[in-house]
Amino acid sequence: MRLIFGGRYLWSQRNAESINRAASYFQQAVREDASFALAYSGLSDCYWVGWGAKVDLPLADEYAQKAVALQRDLAEAHASLGIVRLNEYKMSDAERELTRAIELNPNYAMAPSLLLGLPAQCRPPDRRPQRE
Repeated sequence: MRLIFGGRYLWSQRNAESINRAASYFQQAVREDASFALAYSGLSDCYWVGWGAKVDLPLADEYAQKAVALQRDLAEAHASLGIVRLNEYKMSDAERELTRAIELNPNYAMAPSLLLGLPAQCRPPDRRPQRE
């Protein structure tokens, strides 16, 4: 888990150098355990995030799907896949994955913050925020 914690810490620094270093931590975690879904989720997040680092949505998608396939009940995996879908402008798919992440772990802060950022007009009418 030290590689995951280190990778997430670096990822949160929000600059190209730290994102690249975070990716190397997650890659090392995958080398140590090829079935470690949380490491694939971290790799996915490194490839969609940007912040001056290389953006590769097909690779981010591949890693997110691998994470979900390895551990279907991992909130982080669904959040990663949802973020990829958001970046692909597949809003209903993004909403589905981010909602699933929240269902799995309501305390995983990234999923609700991204879900709230989905434009209301992209949601089905029965799922749009209501004005009081």
